[in-house]
Amino acid sequence: MKQEIDLQEIEQKTFRDSQQDGLFELVMGICMVAISTRLFSRILVFMLLLPVLLFGPMLAAMRKRYTYPRIGYVKLIPDKPKAVLTGILLVTLFVIVAMAVAFLLFGDVRDFNLWLKWVPFWGGVVLAGMFSSLASKSGSPRYYVFAV
Repeated sequence: MKQEIDLQEIEQKTFRDSQQDGLFELVMGICMVAISTRLFSRILVFMLLLPVLLFGPMLAAMRKRYTYPRIGYVKLIPDKPKAVLTGILLVTLFVIVAMAVAFLLFGDVRDFNLWLKWVPFWGGVVLAGMFSSLASKSGSPRYYVFAV
């Protein structure tokens, strides 16, 4: 009797095991705090870019310092940066169009303050997409809960 090997299940289990250190959730929390500072001031709009720019390097540095010395290192198949960037840009375009339609119907599309108030909506949609992608990579339903 020959047993079938499910490569997708093996990939998902490897990915789940590589995420058990909890650092992803910690760094995500730090990023969410940085994003939420936008709600307090118009001056801190640049804080929206910091999580995007620092998320990967911060997570890699923390794993190199704390996780890899204890459990070792596994090199997973990396995501194609072009595909990730294309996905984020498509989501951004969708959010801009949806917000423009909503502002045309219910508000003033030329009111810059209104656009600034709804910037966290874009961040939430991008995070929901990221968590949905993580759910498909890991096979873990907890990322769908995070997305919601």
